[in-house]
Amino acid sequence: MGIESSVRARRDDQPSDGCGTTVGPHPALRSARSPANVPATIIAPANAGTKHLAARPFVPLAPLGSPIAAYLELHIEQGPILEREDVPVGVVTGIQGTVWLEVTLTGQAAHAGTTPLDFRRDPLAAATRLLATLHGEVMPSDPQARFTVGRIEASPGSVNAVPESVTFTVDLRHPDAARLAALEQRVREAAMREAERARCTASFRPLAHMPPLAFPEAMLEVIETGAGRAGLPTLRLISGAFHDALHVARCAPTAMIFCPCRGGISHNEAEDVEPRFVAAGATALLEASLAFLERADMGTSIETRGAAMRAG
Repeated sequence: MGIESSVRARRDDQPSDGCGTTVGPHPALRSARSPANVPATIIAPANAGTKHLAARPFVPLAPLGSPIAAYLELHIEQGPILEREDVPVGVVTGIQGTVWLEVTLTGQAAHAGTTPLDFRRDPLAAATRLLATLHGEVMPSDPQARFTVGRIEASPGSVNAVPESVTFTVDLRHPDAARLAALEQRVREAAMREAERARCTASFRPLAHMPPLAFPEAMLEVIETGAGRAGLPTLRLISGAFHDALHVARCAPTAMIFCPCRGGISHNEAEDVEPRFVAAGATALLEASLAFLERADMGTSIETRGAAMRAG
């Protein structure tokens, strides 16, 4: 059984522990509810950090590619919902889909002081109108939609010149595959319109496309059972960010546990999580793992392949 604990470090975008390492239940953590005949293994690359492996001295290594029965991942929410609702454990129902695009509007470089408005082919003016429209429409019209421009660059980047081109990234997210596709088409069509209006051209480079993912109901119930045994309230919610679970779900039943982060802040130096929420998340992870093993010991079947269904 794969387990990952991934409470992010404040100054590092990478998980603080467990990334790329698959861990079975530690012998020291077994209880009366944990069947003794389920082997404990770590699946890790040959160059895995010795510090992490030394922390698990009783768990033998297994080769890469070894099958796993299921995968559970603990992570901070990276959003404000759990803290706002004062719920210590989030049961993640799935991961919303994501489309990344790089958009380039190309016009004509010209002198800032000598070029009248009628003679300008200004891609930055077109990009400004385009982004103002999309920011004003996409998320206000659909609470589940996410639209973000994280990077923008004008070229050649001279103070005294109309830019020749403007390139920016677009991050689109939605839990519904059809709505995500419609959002991408909306961005492309709006960019073409504004480019034409400014006598510019628009081009697009796809950077990423990850369809929405729904975790198996049986795995969600395992988490709720484990949290209930520990007396921890839970709330179901979808993940707005993608995680390792998104990839592992292709080969094993998968689910995630969220714990609240302070102010819902993430990807920021102020990112933090209270110790009590770390403890609650770790407890829910342990109890969910034991609940899964108990089901396996009783012969309850959770499909090991194809149980995680991609929406759309």
